[in-house]
Amino acid sequence: MFARMACLPLSLMVFLFCASGQAFAQGATTDLTVRVIVPEQCMVRAEDLDFGIYNPHSGARSSAQLRVRCTIGVPYEITLSEGSSGTVGNRTMVQGSDALPYQLYSDPAATQVWGSTAGGGTVGGTGVGSERLYRVHGKIEPGHFVSDGVYVDSVVVTVHY
Repeated sequence: MFARMACLPLSLMVFLFCASGQAFAQGATTDLTVRVIVPEQCMVRAEDLDFGIYNPHSGARSSAQLRVRCTIGVPYEITLSEGSSGTVGNRTMVQGSDALPYQLYSDPAATQVWGSTAGGGTVGGTGVGSERLYRVHGKIEPGHFVSDGVYVDSVVVTVHY
């Protein structure tokens, strides 16, 4: 008996709702234009390049990954700054007044110095809309007997597009 009484008001509400609807005899339409401007753009991320412990008898090598993402079809070049030395040909890490020379390359064989100006020893590509990975290869030649300590440099990675 209780279930029957609960259903009666619900069915009455449905009937009243349906009966109160209006019927439309005519309509009008138009188009809605949806638009966005996507400019050419790129993003870059870099991991640290850590040589670990340097042995002056054997030198050191290491590499780090760069991640570049550009809008589809955008041509770009990646440059690496000179660092604290002020010259690509003589990059140095420093600790106090001591300097330890090193170099950054675009190839694992360490033959192509990665340059700091567009069009000069750089790496490039064309945007595909997803991340592209690049490796920076670092090398410290043997024979540098410097003071102990932690040597650092800061190199700016720039994507020109």
